[in-house]
Amino acid sequence: MFSGSGAARTPVVLGALAVACLLAMLAAVRFGSTPLSTSEVLEALRGSGDLGARAIVVDLRLPRVVQ
Repeated sequence: MFSGSGAARTPVVLGALAVACLLAMLAAVRFGSTPLSTSEVLEALRGSGDLGARAIVVDLRLPRVVQ
């Protein structure tokens, strides 16, 4: 029924799942009642950018995502 290629496909599937998880986390941090662009979120995660955006991302949204 199945060929022996399941072991070779496993790293590809795990990589795709990891990318999907990272994209879902970015979307969860990006979208909220205060709109933030992807660049604003990435700047806030790097510790630069607008103080308000940093506070929203680091203090409010990121803890909810990793919880």
